[in-house]
Amino acid sequence: MIETAARTEVLAFGAGNSGMVAVLQGSYTPADLAFVTSEERTTRRQHLIRHGRRSMGTVVDGRYLVFAEHSSVDGVLDRLDGLEDPAPQTVPLQNAIAAVDGYQTYFTAVGVPLGELREELGRERGFRDMVADARWAAMSIAPSSAGLEVRGRVHTVTEAAARVVLDASQDLQQQATYELMREAPPIAVGVRALVLATEGTDATLRWTGTDPEVRDIIEFFRSEFENDAARRQQYEDVDAYAEPVPTPGPAVAPAP
Repeated sequence: MIETAARTEVLAFGAGNSGMVAVLQGSYTPADLAFVTSEERTTRRQHLIRHGRRSMGTVVDGRYLVFAEHSSVDGVLDRLDGLEDPAPQTVPLQNAIAAVDGYQTYFTAVGVPLGELREELGRERGFRDMVADARWAAMSIAPSSAGLEVRGRVHTVTEAAARVVLDASQDLQQQATYELMREAPPIAVGVRALVLATEGTDATLRWTGTDPEVRDIIEFFRSEFENDAARRQQYEDVDAYAEPVPTPGPAVAPAP
């Protein structure tokens, strides 16, 4: 995962009826799909798709790594191969990325389309009053003089909507800090240090972590990943030995 991230220049996420999808742009080989453990393979035109238990992934021309739930990878491949016209959101979202691309390094942007995602936001009490004015959200991770800097921005079309995002984010920050202090203190320290603000019609987020703070967070996740891998291995070992073994039944004499 670390080696793959080091070769990643741009990261994009999407969500819809077919589940989550992630598209990474950088430099990749099929070895970057090692997390897709199943041996099942399918093809879509010239693309070889590897299947996991609940997901699938593929590498496109060594430049894109596509990972998705269910079958949403097909639509991504169609888009990359130029068989689908870009969605109406694409052009303004790309313009937005260009406007804030001073972040460089790791960068992800998510448009807020009409339809299901907007309806989901509308059901959230804290964000209900800004849904109609939300346009896109962006986040970047880049080196800083002290260690690492994370920046985020939610673009809306009114200052009132930006303030709604800020208020809801501050409430979430307070709640998350309290809950994480018990389970993940290094993450809680980072969440508490988030600087939330507004700039005109945008709500902004900024976090600058020193090298020791970043190392503590990375070490926490590394430990969690290792513990989870050990638990899953125990489950697999139990499943392997729990299969019923057929036993011969009592002999029955043939009928006279």
